[in-house]
Amino acid sequence: MQSSIKHSHYLTKIQSKAFTLIELLVVIAIIAILAAILFPVFAQAKMAAKQAASMSNIKQLATGSMLYVNDTDDVFMPRDRDDQLCPPYAEADDAACGEMPGKWYGVMHPYVKTLQVLNSPAQTDRNFWTDPNFNTVYFTHKLSASASARWYGWQYDWGWGMSYGYNGGAGAYAGEGVNRRATTAIARPADVLLIAGSQGSYDTPQSPHAWANCGMVIRWDSNKDSWGYTPTSAVHNGGTPATFVDGHAKYIKQKWAHSNAMEPLDTNTNSIWNIK
Repeated sequence: MQSSIKHSHYLTKIQSKAFTLIELLVVIAIIAILAAILFPVFAQAKMAAKQAASMSNIKQLATGSMLYVNDTDDVFMPRDRDDQLCPPYAEADDAACGEMPGKWYGVMHPYVKTLQVLNSPAQTDRNFWTDPNFNTVYFTHKLSASASARWYGWQYDWGWGMSYGYNGGAGAYAGEGVNRRATTAIARPADVLLIAGSQGSYDTPQSPHAWANCGMVIRWDSNKDSWGYTPTSAVHNGGTPATFVDGHAKYIKQKWAHSNAMEPLDTNTNSIWNIK
């Protein structure tokens, strides 16, 4: 009889230590609430880290641009081969082209010496386009042996899908773009855009393609539905890191950069696109 009582008491102690169904549900609910709170925080932290890495890339490109300008009588990089009065789709060994790999970045590369700064961690789909040995019959041109030797062994005119674009003109406004401009010709160096994240061109407004970006130009356009509209990126919470002619860098919103108030008219001294 005494043994039976002890056994019953032992079972009661075990049962008193077990969780009830209500307690388990409460614990699960608390875990779910914490997960709902923390997961967005983790996602925001990850995006913030990518934005910081992209800002670092932009600052390196700004430094490279300033070093380039110091060695070229204070004149900024050309946009691409066509910007050097090169005939469209000319052969790479055409003397008029100057054999310029990498678009605007190609001539600046000796001052930065890395391809990694061309790719935002938030736009990894563009990485393979910056492979100097990548070739496609549509857009790239094989360099001559002499140009390849001069440009660190690169084989092709690469750079069509980088994450960052250059305020390189090619628009309908005389004062638009800093390409081939002397620094003394730019009236507001702290306000005029130099390089920023590039969203790329469009086939349709809903379908941006990295290959259409051409990795070289960003510009304001009144027609936001045109194929040639190449806006600044919105990948970082609606905006992108950007650098200006005076070398400083900051975050800008895409909607702000491409608003009607930014139209690069010669009379618009508030435009980030216009050198006047």
